Amino acid sequence: MKKKISYNEHKKFEDDNIFVFGTPFNLVSVYDDRLYDRSDADFMNTSMRNYFKERLTELQYDWLSGNVLGSPLYTTTFIFPKNGILGASPFDITRFEKRCEDDYFVLTPTQVAAYLIRYKCEEGILENLKELISYHPINLDKLKDHLNSDKTLEPVFNSIYVQLKNYQAKIVNSDKLMKKSRIGRIL
Repeated sequence: MKKKISYNEHKKFEDDNIFVFGTPFNLVSVYDDRLYDRSDADFMNTSMRNYFKERLTELQYDWLSGNVLGSPLYTTTFIFPKNGILGASPFDITRFEKRCEDDYFVLTPTQVAAYLIRYKCEEGILENLKELISYHPINLDKLKDHLNSDKTLEPVFNSIYVQLKNYQAKIVNSDKLMKKSRIGRIL
C-alpha cells in the first residue's frame, strides 16, 4: 500500500542543497547560488535535477516522465514545472501546472519565494521568506522587477523588501554560506 511522504522521509533527502516547505506549501527548493544579478536566468539546470533525484534513490524514486519523479512506495510525486520561456517570470512557473494534494513542486529558491508571495501571501510571509533565505538565498531584485505590474502583490513585497535585502546580505556573508558554490556548472 502506497503512502504519502512524511516529515521523517523529508529528513532522508533534505540537506544543505535541498530545503523542503511541507504542508500546506508542498515545495522543494534546490540550492541555486548565493549571489544574484537581477538579469540572471532562473531555471532548474540538469545538475540540480540530477542532484535531487539522487537524494531520492533510497526512497526508490525514478523518472515517470521528463519532469515528474515517482516511487512504487509513495503516492507523492515530485514535479519539476517547465519553463516556457527562459526569461519568464518566476511567478508564472507553477501557474498552469497541475498537482495532487500530496505532490510537491521542485523549484529554484527564487521560484519558491515567488510561489510563497503569490499564493500564500499572509501574515507569515516575512518569516517564511527569511527561513528560505537562511538556507537558500533568492534573487530579490528579480522578484521586485516582476512585481512592478502586480498592484495587489507589489505593496506587500515592497513593505518587506528592505528587511529581506538586509537579512540576505548578512546570510550570504555568514560562515554557513560564504564558501558555498552552486550545484554543477552553468551554461
